Amino acid sequence: ARMGTVVVRDIGPNSLLRLVSPGSHRGKRGGGGWGPGQLRDPWAVSQHDGGMLILDSRNNRILLVEHDQP
Repeated sequence: ARMGTVVVRDIGPNSLLRLVSPGSHRGKRGGGGWGPGQLRDPWAVSQHDGGMLILDSRNNRILLVEHDQP
């Protein structure tokens, strides 16, 4: 996440939301499924080398996503 940005998981639609202060929505990533760009029970997200590591627990994978990827 970039400075002033918070990434939170949204369990229902299996997605991650990017929020910036003062609480405006800046994007959504994921959606339920098994394919590229889809998530099943995203459990954690962490900043890593200009991108994010996403623990996609029910797909049994860890994704590295660059900030400019959809």
